[in-house]
Amino acid sequence: MLVHIPSPATVLRKTTFFCVLSVVFHLETYNGTKEAY
Repeated sequence: MLVHIPSPATVLRKTTFFCVLSVVFHLETYNGTKEAY
């Protein structure tokens, strides 16, 4: 069984995806909190 080593491009793409997801999530939470008060 071969050990799959992800290419730097794949790692970068996944990291960027999670960073964007995190930022969007925090923005949504911030907007929700702002509207609640």
